[in-house]
Amino acid sequence: MSAVAELQRVPDAETIRNVTRQIIRQSEFDESWPWFEKIIALLNAIKEWLNNLESWAMANPQSARVLVILIVIVLLGLIGHLLYLAFGDLMPWKRGSKAAPARASRWDIL
Repeated sequence: MSAVAELQRVPDAETIRNVTRQIIRQSEFDESWPWFEKIIALLNAIKEWLNNLESWAMANPQSARVLVILIVIVLLGLIGHLLYLAFGDLMPWKRGSKAAPARASRWDIL
């Protein structure tokens, strides 16, 4: 019975604190957060790319203008497509008077 009582005995709070401090001082818990450096490197790469793009745009103003117009057209097309998808469920897009009747849901036959 005393062996069971010895196993079930909870150590005092100070012992738990000391063991926890020893564990946290180990080298595995001393590493810096690696994602911070990765995020900073990514932001610096984006900044460098934008600086290069700006210098290219200053050297080629006509090409930069054409590129901006193409990007705006693609962006408007993507926004229009997203709106079509969002409102496609809400509004029936009829294709004239010969529109096919809406197919009944398969659950209607049950």
